[in-house]
Amino acid sequence: MRSLTNPAGLALVVLLALSFSASRVCFASVANFTANTAIGLCSHAVLQMLRVGAKGTIAYVTTATTPQSTVLKLLPTYCNRRLAYPYLEPYLAIVGSGTEGPVATMLSNPTIRANYIRALITFMKSYPRCVGLFIDFSNLTTSQAAGYAAFMQALFQAAGTASLKLASALPWEADRYADVYYSITLRSLSFNVLRTYDEFYSSLTTVVRPLNPLVAMAAPFNAMTKTISYNLYRWIIKGLNPSNIILGISMYGRAFTVTKVSQFGATGTASASVVSYCDHPQQRVAVPLELEELPRLRQEETPRLLEVELQPLEED
Repeated sequence: MRSLTNPAGLALVVLLALSFSASRVCFASVANFTANTAIGLCSHAVLQMLRVGAKGTIAYVTTATTPQSTVLKLLPTYCNRRLAYPYLEPYLAIVGSGTEGPVATMLSNPTIRANYIRALITFMKSYPRCVGLFIDFSNLTTSQAAGYAAFMQALFQAAGTASLKLASALPWEADRYADVYYSITLRSLSFNVLRTYDEFYSSLTTVVRPLNPLVAMAAPFNAMTKTISYNLYRWIIKGLNPSNIILGISMYGRAFTVTKVSQFGATGTASASVVSYCDHPQQRVAVPLELEELPRLRQEETPRLLEVELQPLEED
């Protein structure tokens, strides 16, 4: 069985709507999209390819086998899929961490921040079939909150002037990060993806564990702060508009090799490897939430969340 991949091994991470009629947002890595048909399942796509460079310049997500020249050569094959699928809205993602020097400098220095925003807008003008930018910064700190808010506000304004859209990713740990990431600008973005597809108990490396519980489980997985429901509500209480939240649900699992371990929370010799439902180690599914659905999330809606799955697509 083949998953949502092209012959080059690209994985499209499909974020399906709970209602099955709203947005289907997909994540992808740099590859040749010329013959890719799986992307036609998506209403939006996010290509993880941009970084923050030194002194407000643009850098790129590269590997030993995919240098900058290859990234730029392949980019048009991604944006141009909109010709085959006119309903598709391709975004380019800017990824980074607050611990990285260029990111920290850009957030703290207004001049470098303005230079970077201008560089992004100029870059996007060369690829008119890509509709917008997606900001995916991790590990931001309290001292970077003001800089991040200023960056998002200025970029949102500049993007709007250039007829571009803007979206963002937000960490699942609302108690830790909501005060750092949240600003009123987020409410006006095209969408915000909550990274609730990440592992909540990843520090328990020798314990058979759930990935990201919807609600609290039996000890040691009974921390309310490590549940999807708790963090979703905390982000909404903070001020996010439910109409532009994309809730991340993992579509991968952990396969455990264990000794004397037969249930969640049991200890022993345990090692884990990623097993994806779609043949890729980071598959995720997410669902936009409508305001009227939120009060029922813990009860009636739980089975519907668990029943969402991806069907494999064959390539032409």
